[in-house]
Amino acid sequence: MYALALDGKGELFTAHWHPSSKVSDFEEPHYHFGAVALSDSGVFIERAHIPSGRVSLEKFIRTMIEQFGITASCQDWRDRLSRSESAFQQHSTWQ
Repeated sequence: MYALALDGKGELFTAHWHPSSKVSDFEEPHYHFGAVALSDSGVFIERAHIPSGRVSLEKFIRTMIEQFGITASCQDWRDRLSRSESAFQQHSTWQ
């Protein structure tokens, strides 16, 4: 785990990867943003770019459902996303 903290104000963000955690089932590398990532006006630090690997649309949708509680529009969403993402990975030229 890596973290960037501001003196006396807490963490700006942390980079996590815990592939064998007993606490979380999220095994991919990811970031958590702390409250100090907000400016005085409440707007996220708009010019900061946090690099990450390429994220497929399917992975983004899966994250919205699993991590943010968005309701899936069908019961077989896991299978549909897996099939679609598999085709994406098979034919992608940049990862």
